[in-house]
Amino acid sequence: MARPRSAKPARLYSIQIVSRATGLSADTLRMWERRYGYPAPVRDARGNRVYSDADIERLLQVKRALQAGARPHDVVDRPPAELARMLERVAVAQTQAPEDRGSLTPLLDALARSDAAALRVELRKAAYSLGPRRFVTEVAAPFTTAIGTEWAASRIDVNAEHLASNMLSAQLDVLLASFADSGAPIVLMATLPGERHTLGLLMAAVFLATEGVSVRYLGADLPAEQMLRAADRTQAAVIALSLSAAADLQAARRDLQWMLDTMPRHRELWVGGAASRNLDLRHPRFRALPDWDDLTLALSRLRGKK
Repeated sequence: MARPRSAKPARLYSIQIVSRATGLSADTLRMWERRYGYPAPVRDARGNRVYSDADIERLLQVKRALQAGARPHDVVDRPPAELARMLERVAVAQTQAPEDRGSLTPLLDALARSDAAALRVELRKAAYSLGPRRFVTEVAAPFTTAIGTEWAASRIDVNAEHLASNMLSAQLDVLLASFADSGAPIVLMATLPGERHTLGLLMAAVFLATEGVSVRYLGADLPAEQMLRAADRTQAAVIALSLSAAADLQAARRDLQWMLDTMPRHRELWVGGAASRNLDLRHPRFRALPDWDDLTLALSRLRGKK
C-alpha cells in the first residue's frame, strides 16, 4: 500500500513581501489590522507577522475595490466572496459603459500585452507631441484612471499595473527635470509617512512647473517634521501633499493639524488625491484640492496674495 504523502506546508510571507506584492504599505497593513481586524496574520517563531497566499489575494481584492472608489472602512473587513461580488458589479458596469479610449488606445493596447518597450515609446511620443501640461491633463491623469479601471475589472494583473505606474512615473520624472528653477513661488511636494503612492503628486508637480512654479519635489514617505524643516530652508510658500484612497485618514489629520499649528502664518498647506475630499479640516491656510480646477484656483489665489 502506497504511503500517503504529507501535505505541503503553506507558504508564508513577510509583511515586506506582501507590501511589494500588493502595493499597500506595511504601515497601512498594520493600521488596517488594528482598526478593522484584517489582515489577521499569524506570527512566526521570531514573533514577526507572516501572511498566506489567501491573504495576498484578498488584499489585492481590497485594493481593486479602493481603486474603483470604495472607502477602506467599507471593504477591508469584507469576506472574499462579498468583495468578489462587488468587483463583478464594477466590471459589469464598466463593460456596459460606452468606451472612450481616444488617445489612450496605444497605451492600453501596450499595457494589455505587458509590452514595456511599446509602453515607454507611446508615453514618450505623447509627452513630446502634446507638451508637459497637456500630457498631464489629457494622457497621464486619464491613463492613471484607466489603469485602476482595468485592474478593478481584472483585465490586467498586478504586474501590469505596476509596470504601467512605473513607466508613467519615469516619464513624469523626465518632464519635471526639464524645467529650470523659476524662482517664486516655491512649492514643496511630498507625501506623509506610510503613503507610497506618488503618481498624483508627480502629475501635480509637472502641472505646477508648467505654471511657472518652482517645484521642490521630495517624494514619498516623509515625516512631517522634515517637511517643515525643508520648507523653512527653501522658503517655500506652500507644502503640497497627496493622499491616496488607502491613506490612514486619522493619522493624516493628526499630522496635517500639527503642521498647520506649527508652520509660519505665511505658508499654506495643500492636499490633493483621492482622500483629500474626506479630511474635513477647517483652517484658513488649508486647501483640499481633489481636481485640477481646485489646484489652478489655489495657485491663482496664492499669486493674488503677492
